[in-house]
Amino acid sequence: MRTFLLTILVASAASVPTQREFWPRLPEAKPGQWRYRHLEQPQPLDAYRAADPKRGTSKRKVIYVWPALTRPMREPDRIGKLAELLRAYFGREVRVMEPAALPRKAYDPKRRRFSIRRCIPALVKRLPDDALFLLAITDRDMHLPGTRYTFGWGSMKLRVGMCSTWRVDYGKTDELARARFFGLSLHEATHMLSVPHCTERQCLMNGAMDLRESDTRPLLLCWECRDKVCWNLGLDPLERYDALTNAWRSAGLPKVAARAKLAKKVTIEARKEDES
Repeated sequence: MRTFLLTILVASAASVPTQREFWPRLPEAKPGQWRYRHLEQPQPLDAYRAADPKRGTSKRKVIYVWPALTRPMREPDRIGKLAELLRAYFGREVRVMEPAALPRKAYDPKRRRFSIRRCIPALVKRLPDDALFLLAITDRDMHLPGTRYTFGWGSMKLRVGMCSTWRVDYGKTDELARARFFGLSLHEATHMLSVPHCTERQCLMNGAMDLRESDTRPLLLCWECRDKVCWNLGLDPLERYDALTNAWRSAGLPKVAARAKLAKKVTIEARKEDES
């Protein structure tokens, strides 16, 4: 009987993928992809620690979401679900600010889009003293210098960022629209802790040139980017995965919730290997 149980336990453990299997290396970049156009260097955890990243402190501990919307969202509870995800992802209190429009002077009539560069002063001005960071959500199209358009932007230094629903909601299913919106928001929010793009493994922090490329990246951080966030904010990865599993399920993305649950098992097995 003991031999039988041991066999079951070994088989169960073998069914859990390794970290390298769960977060495989990125394939060679192709023309038109982010990594083909942007030659970014990988940043190990030790290098991140030494780079003096923007960090949560006893004073900077609240995440603020600024709804800068001109019409109701595709799903009325989208901002509330985003707040739940941010709370689980960063382990911090999240407050949704009073809705307010983007500054008119930030609109670029020639481009027919809002200039993120012109929005920055308004973002910084609205940043509360106790903010870990501020994330603005708009339904207006946006652009950065040198780009036709952009989905979002998160400052590595200023603790402010923006995301647009203008393109991610175009004619898609609710499930895909949710995945795009939440993935974009969490990606840009992570930048505000000075976490750069991930160039090594399939990860939420992979750069993307367009929706086709962004749709291929997972909605979870690889273990190294995860460890950057956990080190920055003093989070336990296993407890964080529990919170994320519940938040992703509540957000209407059960497949991502299942991946977060499996990621916890992968992390537990990796810890066992490190200790052995």
